[in-house]
Amino acid sequence: MFVVFTSTVEFRISAVYIGRAAMSRVGCQLFKIPARSPELNSCENVFNIAASKLRKDALERTITRESYEQFCNRVRQTTEAVPVQTIDIIIESMNGRLRQIIDKNGERLKC
Repeated sequence: MFVVFTSTVEFRISAVYIGRAAMSRVGCQLFKIPARSPELNSCENVFNIAASKLRKDALERTITRESYEQFCNRVRQTTEAVPVQTIDIIIESMNGRLRQIIDKNGERLKC
């Protein structure tokens, strides 16, 4: 067994090199994807739906102040009310979103 001490940067460079070499050997293609991309994070899509409903609810009910507990309850009720069918549609649309990002050479879909 060999033990090698290296800096984190050197290790990452080596890991990237080894990973790319392995991918090349089996014919894989590396695609660039946007950092912290909400398009590729289904949870972010669901949270966006809940956040929109929370804003709309606050305006309709003219909520200007609420306790932390009240807010937490409203968030819980709102997120639990997102229909399962909506979540399924978000998940099922992932292939299409991936294709769009690949077609845009890894650029974000939305500004």
